[in-house]
Amino acid sequence: MINKIEVLGEVIIKLLERKKWNLIDYLLERIRAEGNFFILFQLKDYLFRKNIQLLGYQPAKLFLAFDFDEKRIEKLIEEKFGFKIRFEEKVIDKNLILGGRIKSDDFLIDFSLRNLILKIFK
Repeated sequence: MINKIEVLGEVIIKLLERKKWNLIDYLLERIRAEGNFFILFQLKDYLFRKNIQLLGYQPAKLFLAFDFDEKRIEKLIEEKFGFKIRFEEKVIDKNLILGGRIKSDDFLIDFSLRNLILKIFK
C-alpha cells in the first residue's frame, strides 16, 4: 500500500530531476504552513532512504551493544554475504550484551550474545 509520504517523496524526486526548485520550495512551504512538521520529518527520512537505494545500497539499521565503526561492518557484510548495505541509523542497545543486529526491509542478521544465549536455552 502506498502512503502519502511515499507519493510526496516521489513527487519531490521527479521535481528534482526536472530542476523545478520553485515548485519544491512551494510544496515544502505549504506543508510547513499547514503545521505538518511530522510529515516533513517523515519525508526527510524517506528521501534519505531513497538516496541510499539510488546509490545501489540496501538501507539498514544497526543495533550494537557498544560503539563500533559501521563502515567496517558494511565492508564485512559485503565480503561475506555479497550485497551492499548502508546504515541509515546506528543505535547502542546494551540489552544485546555483546555483538549486534542488522535490520533491513529484507533481512535481519542477529550476531548478538543475547541471541546466542536464547538459542542455547530454547
